[in-house]
Amino acid sequence: MTQTTRSKRGHTQMNKLVVQRVQGVKQSMRFNVYGQTVGQKVFELQSFIGVLAWEKVNINYHSWKQVSDEVKNMIWESINLTYKLDPKWRNGCLSSANSKWRQYKTHLTRTFIQPNRNNPKLMNKKKSELQSARGKVNLYPHRLSGKGYAGLSKEISSDLCDDDEINRAIL
Repeated sequence: MTQTTRSKRGHTQMNKLVVQRVQGVKQSMRFNVYGQTVGQKVFELQSFIGVLAWEKVNINYHSWKQVSDEVKNMIWESINLTYKLDPKWRNGCLSSANSKWRQYKTHLTRTFIQPNRNNPKLMNKKKSELQSARGKVNLYPHRLSGKGYAGLSKEISSDLCDDDEINRAIL
């Protein structure tokens, strides 16, 4: 009897975007009336920012504030070479890179450091009990996935087909 191992999801690399960048093709982004990015390219942009954060920023930094401006500029330039974005989006893109970098560090910590501590069974039990207690108290669970408010407002406006503007009260 042979055991088959299930293939796991690998590291995102965004090879298609890298090839297009080498060819000199820049992706254009669409914006709604509030200046938020919308459309399928949003997910590609966020994934690309995540890849840049994982590859360019050293995990030994304690916080994003310690990351040098040189590295942050390198991330912004890579985004600019791949996407047509106004310079006013620099802070938003770097903020997203910060978030993706912290998520990556958390993933590494949870995957490689915490399981190897002295008593992982006790630690995991306490954390799971704490998280389930927090979940029971949460009245407004997150249900937007990756689309955010911009994607939700687009979805609602296509469902309603009204000429009325979608506001936060409807969302």
